[in-house]
This record gives sequence, structure tokens and C-alpha cells, in this order.
Amino acid sequence: MEDYASVLLRSAGGVLGTIEVGNTFPRDGTDAEINSRLWDVAADGSATLVTRAAYRWTGSPGVAAISYSLQGSGWSFAVGHTLRIQVTQNDAPYLRLDNYPSSISYSSMALTLPVVASPGC
Repeated sequence: MEDYASVLLRSAGGVLGTIEVGNTFPRDGTDAEINSRLWDVAADGSATLVTRAAYRWTGSPGVAAISYSLQGSGWSFAVGHTLRIQVTQNDAPYLRLDNYPSSISYSSMALTLPVVASPGC
């Protein structure tokens, strides 16, 4: 599982719509399940799941660059919170484990948020 955290939020705001994730990774195998979860992490370390997605990749072994959307969401983030994107190949028990063996080591990741200036959505 890979965890990537953004910088600390310095002002309140929110997201409304679908969040885009872009990954670049070398992998073995020709089939992989990629599951992503976006968390709102409070200053005390408690985390709330904002949205998630599952993506099925198929292709030839080697380096791949993919882009996919998390499930649409509307969420307000408080000052002092951190966004954490978590990417894993196993999201059990939410989804069953993939039947095809594969391994992924992420080399880069991008997160595109549909930001709204005011949390009063």
C-alpha cells in the first residue's frame, strides 16, 4: 500500500465533483487491480474516508501511466487538516482480492481536486 499526503490545509475549503488520480508505475503481470481512497486527516490523527475508487488495469508488463476518477463527492475540509491519498491493490473486505497476481511500485502520482472556495456547498 502506498500513502501520499498533501501539505497541511491553511484555509477551509472543499471539493465538489469527481477527483482525478494519475499514476505512473512499473509493474509485472498483465492485469492489476488498483484501489484508491481519499482521507481527510484531522490534526489529532483521526481520519475520515471522503471517497474511493477501483480501477482495473490490463496491458503488457513494463511502465504504465493511467488516469481515473474517484467516486464523485462533496466534502468540506477544515483548516489544519491534511489530505491523504492511499493506493493499494487490496481493498478487502470492500472488494474481493484480485485473482491475478501482480505487483506495483508507484513512481509518481497526481491528484486533481475540483475545489470550491467556500465550504457552504
